[in-house]
Amino acid sequence: MGAFLENLTKEFQVGGVTTEDVHCYIESTYRSIVSVLYSAANVFVPKCRKGFYKFWWDEGLNLLKEASVESNRIWKAAGKPRQAQFLHVDKSVVYNIVNG
Repeated sequence: MGAFLENLTKEFQVGGVTTEDVHCYIESTYRSIVSVLYSAANVFVPKCRKGFYKFWWDEGLNLLKEASVESNRIWKAAGKPRQAQFLHVDKSVVYNIVNG
């Protein structure tokens, strides 16, 4: 492929190849690469149902995540301050979720 590209470059420089030829070559090469990647993904990337790898995720973790997202939303709404009073987590919420 390297030799072909060198020849194509030389031909283009002397006027033997048009920009359309170069464009077609690039498109063809791109399609070949995408095709190879797509085929490799179909063969080697496992296809599993949603949540397959998170068998340990439970309702308590959902609540913790919701609390974290809410805390982050409040922090962003406050302009992302660096002061300590905005960098806290409601420990009672976390304690109740973790300890059930």
